[in-house]
Amino acid sequence: MTELPIQSNDLGWQFAELPECIPEIERLLRSGMYVNGEYVRNFEIDFAKFVDSQFAVGVNSGTSALHNILATLGVGPGDEVIVPSLTFIATISAVLLTGATPVLVDVDEHGLMDYENMKSGLGRKTKAVIPVHLWGQAIKLEELRNFFAESIHVIEDCSQAQGARHNPLTPVGSVGVANAWSLYPGKNLGGIGEGGVITTQDFILFERFKEFRNWGSNSNYIHKEFGLNYRMDELNALVLRLKLAKLQEWNSKRLEISQRYRSELNSIRIVNQESIFDVYHQFVVLHSKRDQLKAFLQNRGISSQIHYPIPNHQVNFLKSNCRMLNEYPNSEHLASNILSLPIHPGLTPREIERVIDAVNDFTK
Repeated sequence: MTELPIQSNDLGWQFAELPECIPEIERLLRSGMYVNGEYVRNFEIDFAKFVDSQFAVGVNSGTSALHNILATLGVGPGDEVIVPSLTFIATISAVLLTGATPVLVDVDEHGLMDYENMKSGLGRKTKAVIPVHLWGQAIKLEELRNFFAESIHVIEDCSQAQGARHNPLTPVGSVGVANAWSLYPGKNLGGIGEGGVITTQDFILFERFKEFRNWGSNSNYIHKEFGLNYRMDELNALVLRLKLAKLQEWNSKRLEISQRYRSELNSIRIVNQESIFDVYHQFVVLHSKRDQLKAFLQNRGISSQIHYPIPNHQVNFLKSNCRMLNEYPNSEHLASNILSLPIHPGLTPREIERVIDAVNDFTK
């Protein structure tokens, strides 16, 4: 019997786990309140509690979350913001939206920006640094604290790390002055469209983030300062809140799959750092014949992806809009050789076995 293809992610599977979703959607549709209502407020409260933050502000994308934070902190033309070269381009685009200059620095062997790389980009114009918890990995807590020692704004990009922790007591997104999360459908916590959230421990910033997402206003047609329409819609907040209740269970399944991959994959390097506190948004391996491995898996009915094939310092339009350093050996080596294997909580034991067997057959 022919076996079904294995997807890199299966978003439809999640809704089989949420039988209450359809009745709640019907209730919302009948309410007539579709933007910035009770579902958004309840989601913000629950999300802040989940990540041990005082406050959360729902917005319409992770990019909007980053831009809102940077603009509210006063980052603008003449300033520089340090970001890793190996990240999704949204991290850099949010900086460009403010008129500031991104400074691209290299990553370590796990794809994470470390303190030494960050220091290489420091200058008198540095206003902020955005460490990215790439692929669901938590940057080392002591390094985050080192970033603060430089007296610059630390903004955690937690877009791929919903539920990740530095240790049992410290979730990601609870340390930076403000922190950005993407809730794009493919994330560990993903909505049914674009979405994002900002977290902070600072009440004054919390109020200003809310105003910025609503045209700089906290009262109808009274605009205190510049802002944009970055509001979250009620339907997305409804679904996100229901999924949030399942997120710890789903992340635990990702961890179980990652541990099986680690124990049974032979002769291939695993790029993710080994930590029970990471949430494995992606499970990334490295092979010198990456493209052949990807094609081999596809022939076995197994989907895989590359996150990301081109480091941002090699993106043509960014070359004239960012400050570049001299060398990016880790970013280039990873981008040329990494492959993300399927890892989502809907994978069956048989599907996990098929992935393991296929990778091992190739590396033989």
